[in-house]
Amino acid sequence: MTADRCPAAGTHPSPEEASVPSTIVLVNDRPEGDTALRWATDHARRRGTALHVVLARADSPAAPEYGSPSLRARIATRLLDGGLPHRLHDPEEDVADQVDRLATAAGADLVVVPVRRRSPALKLVLGSFAQRIILDAPCPVVTVKSPDR
Repeated sequence: MTADRCPAAGTHPSPEEASVPSTIVLVNDRPEGDTALRWATDHARRRGTALHVVLARADSPAAPEYGSPSLRARIATRLLDGGLPHRLHDPEEDVADQVDRLATAAGADLVVVPVRRRSPALKLVLGSFAQRIILDAPCPVVTVKSPDR
């Protein structure tokens, strides 16, 4: 895995990428997504792991169902400038399942997930992919909230 502008990638890393320890981070276009990316980038540098970034929609009914091109460009630039080996992944329909499969295939040491406060009613109606990732991931999960809370 190189630190270059990576195209959209499938869920499964190549055999060479799977041999490099990896950290998975879920990033959305909200403040907590940016905070999660910063936290995961720092972790990956300290541990010497590559970073798999899953570009995800926010866990909200008004959120777009895709990782925006501007979000992809900002993240790619940040990671390229930092020289961190990485791969960007467009979100699949079931992001929680995607993260679980990617963490397993990449032999991830950690999954980093952005979270935010939501009302009980909204949680009941929508569910939470963050909760599913926390419960189902094959490795430890760190949840990161926006620093303004």
